[in-house]
Amino acid sequence: MDGGNYHGPFYQEIGVKDIHLIEPGNQPPQLRENILTIGVILELVKSANKQKLKSSKEV
Repeated sequence: MDGGNYHGPFYQEIGVKDIHLIEPGNQPPQLRENILTIGVILELVKSANKQKLKSSKEV
């Protein structure tokens, strides 16, 4: 089992292999919060990188 896609794309990106062991309701709230925070930060970094690419192409 690879954790499945149903957990959202960023779980695979941060390399959480056994995320299927940490089902909602089964995980400590702090861990869940941290995982969600990492996901949000990753999204922000991704969009920032896209902006950087755009601005460097315009030059």
